[in-house]
Amino acid sequence: MSHTALAALRDGRLVRAISLLASTAMAAWLAPSAGNAAPLQVAMMQGAQPCVALTFDDGPDADLTPKLLSILESKGVNATFFVVGFRAQNAPDPVARANRDGDEIGNHSWDHPVLPSLASDAVVRELTRTDDVIQKIIGHMPAYSRAPYGSMSTRVAGLTSRTFVAWNVDTLDWRYPDVARITSTAVNKAVNGSIILMHDVHPRTIDSVPGVVDGLRARGFKLVTISELLGGDCGGHAIGFDLPGEGPIGMPAKTPLVSSVSPKAAPATAAPQPPVQQASSRPPFKLYGDDDN
Repeated sequence: MSHTALAALRDGRLVRAISLLASTAMAAWLAPSAGNAAPLQVAMMQGAQPCVALTFDDGPDADLTPKLLSILESKGVNATFFVVGFRAQNAPDPVARANRDGDEIGNHSWDHPVLPSLASDAVVRELTRTDDVIQKIIGHMPAYSRAPYGSMSTRVAGLTSRTFVAWNVDTLDWRYPDVARITSTAVNKAVNGSIILMHDVHPRTIDSVPGVVDGLRARGFKLVTISELLGGDCGGHAIGFDLPGEGPIGMPAKTPLVSSVSPKAAPATAAPQPPVQQASSRPPFKLYGDDDN
């Protein structure tokens, strides 16, 4: 073997070793406590300072997302957008603008399927295809991903090296398109380290954002991106959805997840199944756009 080939082999091993160390360090940081594995999906940062992260799913929308970005800019707030791949490909400008504004872009799959229902190679395509589109638009890969419907399994989590982010405050804005209700849910259910779920494809959601920002600030919260919340700027440790019906990792069983909807346990008579986290009862995603009903 030539010296050039040997050098390339050594370099390749070094890159893999560095990648493994980085993944191990991130897993250790996100682990809720000694002796517990890192959660499959991060739902919040327990014990954090008064920081909360606004997150928006299912976009971009060519009309609504730019309106939302203008509101965020006027408020001096950054948020995290978990984008659907085909929508980002069809409407790249709002994604590029959000990135320029300092907002964070995350991966929300290519076309919003229930990931655990897919074969492993199909799951990987859903995620990597969206990674590629995001990288093409903003110049770098997304740091975080969110599973559609919050539906996750150990198999899906292990297919690629990435951190999945869920939420602990669900505004249910898709089900109840009411500005007052959305605002009240986001503001009143937030706690230190919360991740708030909203969607930038519904008009009433966009209309609620000024009140949400003002209300959270009035309660003393700092609004941050997911990278800021999970990266150590706000302290705390990650907890997430455990097995269906068991609540979040790292919290007493009697302490409910701060959310408008909780995972449902399987009936006691059901045959044992591999654990699949289903955090949302939202109806099937509409491939060509969501209405406000």
